[in-house]
Order: sequence, then C-alpha cells, then structure tokens
Amino acid sequence: MYEQSLRAAGFRDLEWVPLEVSEACRRAYDADFWADLTGNPPLEMLRCRA
Repeated sequence: MYEQSLRAAGFRDLEWVPLEVSEACRRAYDADFWADLTGNPPLEMLRCRA
C-alpha cells in the first residue's frame, strides 16, 4: 500500500532500508542482547525520490 500510494503521488526509486545497529553498539553488548532485535526487526525505513 505504501509503495503504491507513493508511486501514485509521483515518487520513484522506492527502497526499504532495514534498521542497522552500528558495529560499536554490537561490540558493546553480546549477541544475546541483540537477538530479539535481529530476529524481529521493529521497523524499516522507506527511502524514495520525488
């Protein structure tokens, strides 16, 4: 629905971009800490051009 609506409004080059955790943050906490986030990402960003 989002993509269809944005294209109808004249946007192009739509790209879903997953949330990324920086390498520094990954090093600060062990893999168990990040397991829920990586296994069940809470959101993705949508990038597009007008």
